[in-house]
Amino acid sequence: MSTGRRSLLKFASVAVVAPCLTMGWGTAWAQSSKPITLVVGYAPGGLSDLMGRLFAAEFSKTVGRQVVVENRPGANGNIATTAVANGSKDGDILLFASGAQMVLNPNVYPSLQVKPMVDLTPVGMVGQGDFIVATNTSLGVKSMTEFIELAKSKPGQMNYGTPGLGSFGHVLSELIKERTRINVKAVHYRGAALMLPELMANQVQFVVEGPTLLKENIAAGKLRGLMVLGSQRSKLVPDVPTSSELGLKGLEGISNWFGVMAPKGLAAPTLASYRAALQKVTASPEFAAKLEANGMSSAATTPEEFSKKIANETQLFKQVAKTANIVAE
Repeated sequence: MSTGRRSLLKFASVAVVAPCLTMGWGTAWAQSSKPITLVVGYAPGGLSDLMGRLFAAEFSKTVGRQVVVENRPGANGNIATTAVANGSKDGDILLFASGAQMVLNPNVYPSLQVKPMVDLTPVGMVGQGDFIVATNTSLGVKSMTEFIELAKSKPGQMNYGTPGLGSFGHVLSELIKERTRINVKAVHYRGAALMLPELMANQVQFVVEGPTLLKENIAAGKLRGLMVLGSQRSKLVPDVPTSSELGLKGLEGISNWFGVMAPKGLAAPTLASYRAALQKVTASPEFAAKLEANGMSSAATTPEEFSKKIANETQLFKQVAKTANIVAE
C-alpha cells in the first residue's frame, strides 16, 4: 500500500470538521450550529467510506458547517438508505450514496422498504470510476473478441465470479452475457478478496471489477484486461479497449459512481444551497486530484443530469435483473 493511500485511510478514521462560517451560502441553514450527518452505507476503510470522507472535508468547508461521516453498514447499503429516507427533513442528514444503492438495490431486493427516486431527492453526483472486464492469462485469450468466441464454443462450461449476489459485478456480468450472447454461469463470493484468487487460478474465467483492484495483477501478467465499460479508456489501464471501441452497445454511460441524496421534503432553499455547494466542490481541481489519486474522477453534472442518470440506469438494471432472475435478501 502506498504512503498516500495509507494517509488517506488514516484520515478516513476520523470525523470531518470545519469552522462554522455564516456568509455566502444562505441564511436558511448556514447559521445553524448543528452538524450535518453524512451517512455512508458501508463499513469504514472501503471505497464508499473513503470517497464519502474526501467529499465531506470539502463540502464542510464550502457550506461552513461541521460535517460528520456516520457509517451505517448492512444489507448492501439498504440500512443507510432507509435511515436517511426516514430521517430529518431539516437538512441535517444526507446520504452519500453508491450507484448500487440507488439503481441496483431497488431491482434486486424485493423487501426494500424505500424507493430511492420516490423517498429521496438527488443533490448531485460526486465522482465515478471505471468497470473493467478481466480474465486470467492461463485461459489463453488475448482480447474480448477471442474470449467471446471461446465462451460460445463452450456453452455453459465457463464461469464468471462476483463479489456477491446482486452486486454490480453480478448484474453487469449478466448484462454482458446478454449483449454478447454467451452462456456462462455465476459463482458468488463474499467479497472481491475471495474472488480474485479464484480468477487467477482459473476457477472462474472472468470478472467485472474496478481497475484499481485489478491493475497490479494485470501489470504482473497474472490477469488480462479485456474491456473497459464505457466510451473512454481508463487512465489506470490505458491499453484496455472500451466497449464502444469493440462495438458493444448500451454500455457507454455505466460507471461506479457516488453521489449525495437528501430526504424527500427538504426545503427548496436548503436543497438549492446544497446543490450549489456540491457543484463547487466537484468543480475544484484540488478535489479532482484527490479522487484521481484513488482511481476515480470528479463528476461535475447538474442535478437534472444526475436525476436522469439514476432513472435511466434503474430501468436498465430492472430489465437485467428480471431477465436473469436476480433476487437478493
